[in-house]
Parts: sequence; C-alpha cells; structure tokens
Amino acid sequence: MSPIQRQVKKQAKARRRRCLKAHARLARDCRQAQYAAEALQQALDALGLSKDLVVEIEGRLRSQHKLLGKIVQIPPDLVVES
Repeated sequence: MSPIQRQVKKQAKARRRRCLKAHARLARDCRQAQYAAEALQQALDALGLSKDLVVEIEGRLRSQHKLLGKIVQIPPDLVVES
C-alpha cells in the first residue's frame, strides 16, 4: 500500500471514529435531558404549584429546547417531545 493510500485510509477511519463519538455524546445528552425533565416534573409536583404555572413553565422549556435544537442543528427525529 502506498503512503498516500495509507494516509487516506487513516483519515477516513479517524473521521468515522469522531462521528461515532459525536453520536454517542448526543445520545447521552438526550438521556440526561430526559432524566432532568423527569426530575423537574417531580420537583414541580412536590411543590404543589398551580397547573397554570406548570403549563407556563413547560411551554417556556419547550420553546427553549426548540431554539437550542435550531442552534446546534439537532435533527427533528432526535428531538424529544412530551
């Protein structure tokens, strides 16, 4: 194998490795966000706030989540909607 072919193959493998790491990070972040949302819901239930306030907070969080998805270009199929 010529040195040029070896370098091209090495770069392709490195690119594939980085891509897989990014997907793993995204999946981990989604799991953490889901856990945080559940913890927030439990905390709001424990506080006994009115339903109107809870709905307002949920709406604001949803809009911030959409905006963040646009900023970091998260594909629509990975966005978690409740």
